[in-house]
Amino acid sequence: MSKNYRLERNARPPRTAIRFLQWFCPDSLVESIEGDLLQAFEHDVELEGEKKARRKFVWNVIKFFRPEIILRNKFSIDIIETTMVGNYFKVAARNISKKKLYSFINAFGLSIAIAFCLLIYLFIQDEKSFDKFHNDYDRIGALTEIGFSMDAYKKGEADVYNSSLYVPAMLSEVLKEEVPEVEHYTRFSGGEGVMQYGEKIFRENVNYADSGFFHIFSFTLIRGSLNKIFRNGNEAVLTRSVAEKYFGTEDPVGKMFTYSTDGSSSFVVAAVIDNPPANSSIDFKVLLPITERPNFKGSRENWGNYSYPSFIKLRSGASVAGFRESLSKITKKYMGDKFEEWRKNMDIPKQYMVGDFGFVPLADLHMNTELAWTRSSDPKYSVILASIAGLILVIASINYISLALTTSASRRVEVGVRKVVGARKSQLMYQFGFESVILSVVSMIIGLALVGLFLPAFNEFTGKGISLGAFNYLQLAGVTIGITILVGLLAGAYPAFFLSGFKPTAVLKGRFTSKLQAGFTKPLVVIQFALSAF
Repeated sequence: MSKNYRLERNARPPRTAIRFLQWFCPDSLVESIEGDLLQAFEHDVELEGEKKARRKFVWNVIKFFRPEIILRNKFSIDIIETTMVGNYFKVAARNISKKKLYSFINAFGLSIAIAFCLLIYLFIQDEKSFDKFHNDYDRIGALTEIGFSMDAYKKGEADVYNSSLYVPAMLSEVLKEEVPEVEHYTRFSGGEGVMQYGEKIFRENVNYADSGFFHIFSFTLIRGSLNKIFRNGNEAVLTRSVAEKYFGTEDPVGKMFTYSTDGSSSFVVAAVIDNPPANSSIDFKVLLPITERPNFKGSRENWGNYSYPSFIKLRSGASVAGFRESLSKITKKYMGDKFEEWRKNMDIPKQYMVGDFGFVPLADLHMNTELAWTRSSDPKYSVILASIAGLILVIASINYISLALTTSASRRVEVGVRKVVGARKSQLMYQFGFESVILSVVSMIIGLALVGLFLPAFNEFTGKGISLGAFNYLQLAGVTIGITILVGLLAGAYPAFFLSGFKPTAVLKGRFTSKLQAGFTKPLVVIQFALSAF
């Protein structure tokens, strides 16, 4: 029966099932099998209806399917090529061990490139991971202030607005009371004074915060309790480093210490938390209640006092766009008159906005170059370093190609003999490509070891705190394998193509010259130096 057999009735079998049958079934059998199935389908339609007949047709096609049919008819497996893999490995290992200096230079050069590319990758990943260790970090953000800059206006600059994280102390309180999207808020301000416990007296930088601080941020608790923290005015939270500095091995929870700026105050240690990680934009050593900050009570009611960085956490499901609309209404309600007063006093043109408040997600804070904040960074650094990593790989690959071409003369007899005894060009390309991949794998292992060796110095140089945990190792292994395959293919492709192209008659009769390879290596050296200088 023909492939184009069609039922006379309107009922039709599933086209997908027919296409699947035609794909896996041998060409010599597909017509007869398809015809039999279509006849059975027509019969089933008459007895059981079209719906059941279509299901039965699919099942009948599936029963004909065998994986070995696909292997036999759709793929051509060259047994000789498969068995040659072992030979490729033996020859590659023999050549690598035979040319120890050449192999060492190539492997060590590639390993240095891989190591630095991995360190750059870890740097970029750390930049992207800032503040994402907090639970619900996507619901956390900082309030920002946008103000008109008279200096920028007088200079004729296109952007006449400045932004900062310093807002009035009352803003976050009002948002909590009047905006339903806000779940928690905290102000976060710094100061400096003298801290004393017993005979230990040091000058310390401290930070002040509200009770919502630990409802927003997820820092690791070591001792004590963070429930109902800062409800009393004399509670304090210490980081592990400060607790060890003042209390040594004894448990500091419940102990009293004094802290003085203008006057001395006593605080009780309510909890000890782990030091903020290096990828945290919120950095502190000692946390005290915001109410204990000098001049807080006087500045709290003054909406013109922009002195308090403030963070909020939105409720689950709350819209950031909706919150920004609510923020705009609050701004007009509490700051409208003051903005107009400032406009008159500063003679700000009417076409310009005097001021406004905004919201920046916590995950974007580290890479925001417009806001002056601790541990801020420029995203251009990551782009520049990623480009440098790519150039390093290109330089290492060019170095491999140059060495492979300059030593190609020693392989000419091997290539000639192999071709005479029947080796195809593709087999020779596999052989030389296999050697390149093996060297890349060796370089990968050395590169990973170098990463572990260089990482402490790299952290100190960049101010990072990158560590290689289980997850980092798995992630790093995946990236390393990708880089290794890329370098192996990039560096080994041309030498494999070039070496496999030797003509056996010219090689065995001694008419082989190295002019071609010498002419090609010179531009590669120039490119290497140019990339290094760049």
